Amino acid sequence: MNNKVINYKIVVIKDQRTGTDEVCYTAYVPEFGISTDGDTIDEVIQNIKELTKFHVESLIEEGDSTIIIHESTDSFVFDANIEMNIPVNAKTLTN
Repeated sequence: MNNKVINYKIVVIKDQRTGTDEVCYTAYVPEFGISTDGDTIDEVIQNIKELTKFHVESLIEEGDSTIIIHESTDSFVFDANIEMNIPVNAKTLTN
């Protein structure tokens, strides 16, 4: 089997462990709808690469080789301020 490098967009979001004040990071590959987390940016990038490789290998084993060659090229990520009513006692994350 020939190796081919395929580039997919990875979105990394600073997050917080549920029920704690601990910072973590979540990585998401929109092309496949898969995500994972890690305690550091390096860890989450490594985790999402491994998960993406596993996902693609699983698709190949199942005989679905068409989706894996579709690379994300025309996309962008931006921050948006969205005004909404949130209860005063709601816990929010700060940067």
